[in-house]
Amino acid sequence: MIKAHILTGDDCMSNVGTKHAAVTSEPVQFLINFGETYTLSALDEALAEKHLVRVWAGARSTSTAETFDHLWT
Repeated sequence: MIKAHILTGDDCMSNVGTKHAAVTSEPVQFLINFGETYTLSALDEALAEKHLVRVWAGARSTSTAETFDHLWT
């Protein structure tokens, strides 16, 4: 939960989506290694983007987009 909160924004920053969408978008599946080391692998970056795209689209979205580029086309 804390990883989803950090990644999607907190009370002091702008946010990507709602906390409800962040929780229902399977953060454990996508953020398992996020923030665990000082470097971010390409795979972890791609998984974090997939999670954020799901959060941005919303909890009830049926979008199949996996990147922001795909979401906005």
